[in-house]
Amino acid sequence: MPDRTFLIPLLVRGAFLWLVLRAGFAYIAMLIEGAPQPVVVPGPAALWLVLIVAALGMIELRRRHQLLLLANLGVRRWVLALCCAAPAILGELAIVWGQPGPA
Repeated sequence: MPDRTFLIPLLVRGAFLWLVLRAGFAYIAMLIEGAPQPVVVPGPAALWLVLIVAALGMIELRRRHQLLLLANLGVRRWVLALCCAAPAILGELAIVWGQPGPA
């Protein structure tokens, strides 16, 4: 696990990326459907959204030259990808669990 010095900004960046992608997805769905409704993403699309957030987080780490630094500190790439994707995973779970059940 990365140190708190690196972990908190990593989680904030992951949350920001997820919010931007989710808002973009909601906007596109609103344009297609025409009426603003709560957008529930099907399971495979939610998984792709989480994977895209993880990939963008890793690209951002590489762009900031933090990937090599954290690798030298002994943090594995899959741990970094999981830290980038954690806010997206929690956000998608919160959305799914917050939906009303079938009537």
